[in-house]
Amino acid sequence: MTRRAIVSTELGRCPRTLKQRAIVWHEVSNRRSAIAAPRLVAGNVLATGLRRAASQASTPIASPAPLALEPVLDAYRDEFAADLAALPRYELDLTLDSAQSTLAGSLALTYPNPTGETLTELPMRLYPNADYYLEGETNIAAIEIDGQEIVPRFDDSGTVLFLDLPTPLAPGETLEATIDFTTVIPRNSIGSYGILNHDVAGDRFVLADWYPVVAGRDETGWRLEPPTSQGDPTFSATALFEVQLQLPEGYTVIATGEETETGDGLVRIVSGPAREFAMVVASGLETVTAEVDGVEIAVHVSPDHRANAQYLLDLASRGLAYYNDAFGPYPFDELDFAETPLSLAYGVSWSGVLFINESQLGLPVGNLASLDFTVLHELGHQWWGGTVGANSNDHTWMVEGLTNATAVLAQADIQGATAATQSLNAWIVAPYLNQLQNAGDAVADVSIFDQPVDSPLSTLAYGKGALGFLAIRDAIGDAAFIEALAAFADAFRLGIAEPRDLLAAFEGASGQELDQLWSFWFESAQTTPADVQTLAAEIAASL
Repeated sequence: MTRRAIVSTELGRCPRTLKQRAIVWHEVSNRRSAIAAPRLVAGNVLATGLRRAASQASTPIASPAPLALEPVLDAYRDEFAADLAALPRYELDLTLDSAQSTLAGSLALTYPNPTGETLTELPMRLYPNADYYLEGETNIAAIEIDGQEIVPRFDDSGTVLFLDLPTPLAPGETLEATIDFTTVIPRNSIGSYGILNHDVAGDRFVLADWYPVVAGRDETGWRLEPPTSQGDPTFSATALFEVQLQLPEGYTVIATGEETETGDGLVRIVSGPAREFAMVVASGLETVTAEVDGVEIAVHVSPDHRANAQYLLDLASRGLAYYNDAFGPYPFDELDFAETPLSLAYGVSWSGVLFINESQLGLPVGNLASLDFTVLHELGHQWWGGTVGANSNDHTWMVEGLTNATAVLAQADIQGATAATQSLNAWIVAPYLNQLQNAGDAVADVSIFDQPVDSPLSTLAYGKGALGFLAIRDAIGDAAFIEALAAFADAFRLGIAEPRDLLAAFEGASGQELDQLWSFWFESAQTTPADVQTLAAEIAASL
């Protein structure tokens, strides 16, 4: 299951009192509000964090223009400014052709080498070339590195583009590359939950993973596995994006970052630090907005779903207030929810842009339980998988399980113990119990590429993983659990965390040795239905 998706086949209450917050409501309009700010996540900086990588660079790197800080709330600009010089920068100049279903243009890539190794090649991912996107593809027309033409070289799958460097790139040195490319956006695609899709009937373009991106890197090296339609195709470093996009007449864009319309359908978008750059381009959507803690939340829906848009906005506003207070502030000034035609997923979360399945927004008023949990889960990913990066194909449970667990806690705070207990049982306990009773237990900490046939990783990650984290909360107490996660989010902002880092956070906050409990839930296959039922009762009593 994807790191950011809550799939359609798919925790006590924080004692803190949320601060009083001004929530400012605005009327429904047909305008496109300023587009969303990104969440933070890195793919090629290890757990020591981005600041250390920057400080150890052997060659000074010029600081980016202040433009990169525009989406950052004023209170955090100085704090973020020191990090920007070590981030890759993607400057994209593009044209969307709705008739041809293409995005075409050029990428100017600035890549400071943070790996600690001298590079002779730089691998980039071309996710649209995955087989499950059918007609989708990214074609490379030309490449220049430091002014020298380069012949493209690909792996057998066509999803990895190797840039053979004219001269070796030492640690801390920076290369400048220009890539001319065209991405064909597959029409009516359900590949990878529909995250790259030209929805012809709805006149919408859902655009994730559409541009050449430097491959993700962790402590094992570059991650070049073929993309998986059942997992998270994206693993990449935090970067800065500056996009100039020419739109067809009548379309607006909902995207990572801040947007400025410059006339004649031309839009400039600046992201600030973001793990990826995602967009929805559409016509005819309506927007409702609210302001929470200086962040504008915008919900963009078709006119038929206006009533549920207001409901989603209300819930997201309260959810953002909870997550800010519990785990540290969302540091950007905008956050978008966009109605999209997803496949087999209720929602998918990207940097500052949350895709919500149109089926959820079409639910009857009064029967919105799945929308409730979807919104709180996807919002949680702005922290888990967002503020804190992780390889969610290697450790799906670490991202999805933690996000499910904190979504239950958020729901308890916002909607009460009864609603949270219903979500706990429906989304976490029941699926895992069903697996135990039909196929037995399996290890949660397993790569998506090695998952057992009879034990779906979705159930292990979203169900068993969430229960494991809630078992830790049961053992160390709510206050230590929240304290640990707040410290974890702060320590690994812009970085990549491993499971041992999260364990260390819990042990540090609680002063307890948790190896045995950790191993039982995440590394072993010995849980029984009785274990689950006992824990579920204890969790429900604490909400």
